Amino acid sequence: MAKVCLKKELRLLAGKGGVVIQNNSSVISGGSIICGDICGGSVYINGKRQVGADRKDLKPYTINETKEFSIDVDKDIGVYSRELPINIHHTSGNEKPYAKLQAEYDGNCEIKLIVTETKNNIDIKVEIPEDAYIMVNGDKLDFDVYLPESIKLHRLECESHNGDISIPDCLKVEKIKAHTHNGDIDVVLLPDQCDLRTHNGEVNVDLSQCTNSEVNLDVESHNDDISVILASDAEDLLRCSTHNGDAKQRHRCTTRNSTVRGYVKTHNGDITIK
Repeated sequence: MAKVCLKKELRLLAGKGGVVIQNNSSVISGGSIICGDICGGSVYINGKRQVGADRKDLKPYTINETKEFSIDVDKDIGVYSRELPINIHHTSGNEKPYAKLQAEYDGNCEIKLIVTETKNNIDIKVEIPEDAYIMVNGDKLDFDVYLPESIKLHRLECESHNGDISIPDCLKVEKIKAHTHNGDIDVVLLPDQCDLRTHNGEVNVDLSQCTNSEVNLDVESHNDDISVILASDAEDLLRCSTHNGDAKQRHRCTTRNSTVRGYVKTHNGDITIK
């Protein structure tokens, strides 16, 4: 079985003979799969000719959309994107929280920013149709969510299949859940509970400024490294496991004012706790 693992982009440029990907081939992509067409060849995946193999089938799209929403104390925030990276930021001054989607691409459909508000939840999603074919012009594909640092959120959930997830240090959140299949996760914050999972990406967690008395941290990556930085006064009670890598727990607690519990697990990568 042929396997291609990559983080950014897979380009399939077909000549007269074409390009064929059958069921006995496995493609794992952390970015976009881009099918091109030169000299009249075509691209087939599992017997289906890809619509985007002919550039003449594509139209140029420019998306620049911003949507504001309201946040109360103890709300649950969900941020979802199948293909795009998710970047969480904090608002400045008296700005209302908002989501922003910016994209320039050639494709066969328009992607949309959708914000749904209920009494206890706010769901923010980039909607991309299942049969979408997108060729990104440069790096212009940004999905950003701006949340207030003055309000404590009950739960923040971020899910992306093929994108990175980044969460800053200034948000007040009780629980964090960040899952992606083919992207990296970077978290710098002060949560009570953290659940971070990726299949083909790195995970970096910085809790060096954490003042919580106890943090429950669950981190998992299947095919990459994990790094956790703890505060100097935090007691390290993390359980570490790796199948094909090194696990190094170098953290030294100077004075015990907090405790970090949970597990850190990867199959094909190193683990460093410091």
